[in-house]
Amino acid sequence: MPGHRLGYRRTGPASAFSWHLDWIRQCLGRHRLWGTELSRARRCRSDPPARRADGEGTRPPSQRMDHTRASIGRGLGPVRPQRTNRKRRPPRVGSSAVRIPDFVSPWEEPGFDEWQLKLKTLPAADVGARVAQPTVEDGGWMRWIQADSESATIHDVKFNSASIREKTVVLADIGGCPVGFCQAVTGRSLSDPLFVQMIAVVPAARRRGVGLALLAAVASSEPARDIVMATLDGNVAARALNEGFARSLGLAIRRVPIRSYRRSEMGFGPGEKHRPWLIARA
Repeated sequence: MPGHRLGYRRTGPASAFSWHLDWIRQCLGRHRLWGTELSRARRCRSDPPARRADGEGTRPPSQRMDHTRASIGRGLGPVRPQRTNRKRRPPRVGSSAVRIPDFVSPWEEPGFDEWQLKLKTLPAADVGARVAQPTVEDGGWMRWIQADSESATIHDVKFNSASIREKTVVLADIGGCPVGFCQAVTGRSLSDPLFVQMIAVVPAARRRGVGLALLAAVASSEPARDIVMATLDGNVAARALNEGFARSLGLAIRRVPIRSYRRSEMGFGPGEKHRPWLIARA
C-alpha cells in the first residue's frame, strides 16, 4: 500500500477517508519542511557569512523578502519575480494621448479660404474637364475637393499624386476653379471594363452637369471598354446620374451580380453594400 511504502502505518479504526486525509497531511508537512530548508539554503548562498557579519552590502531586515512566508502553498518553494518580455502596448493613434506630428487640416492650409470664396461666386460658365497630372498642385486640388465633399475620404497630397499616377483621374472646373474629380481604373485584361471608382463634386457646383462631364471625359479615355460603376441602392442621385450618362451615350445600363467583378477594382470594401451596374458598349 502507498502508506506503508512511505513509512506510515495506520492504527485505530479510522475509515478510509480519514486514512487518506492523514496521509495527505503528512505529505504536505514534508513538502513544507523541504521548502523551508531550500529557502534557507538559497539565502545562505546569496548572502555569504562574512558579508552578513559586517552588514555591508546587505539589505535591512524591513526590505528583505521572507522566502518562508512568501513561499507558494506554505513551503512548496520560494516566490520568484515574474519576468516577461511583453512590451507595453503604445497608445492608439487618434486617441487623446497621441498627437500626429506635422498634421495640418485642409481647412487650415493656405489658400483654402480663398478657394471657398470662389466657390460661392462661380460664374455661369460651362464645365471643363482635363486629365490630372501627378503633381503637387493637382494632388492638392483633389485633397480640397475631398474635404469639401462628404462622399470622399480625405487623403494627403502624396497619396493623391500616387493615385493620379496609377489610375485615371479627371479634374473638372468652372471658370478655372476646380469643383470635382472622377477616379477610374481599367481591368487587368483587355476584355475587362473600365471601373469608375469615385465621383466627387463640391456642393456649390452640383446640378450643373459636373458629374456628366467627368463621366464623359473618363469614358473617352477608354472608348473600347465597357463601363462599370457601383452605387448604393438608396443613393437616388448617383443612380440617376448613371442612367443619364447611359442615355447620353445611347446605351442601356443594367444591374449585374456583385460577384461579377472584384471589389477592389470597383472601389469599395467587403463591408460596403454597393451594387455594380454595367454599360455595355459592344
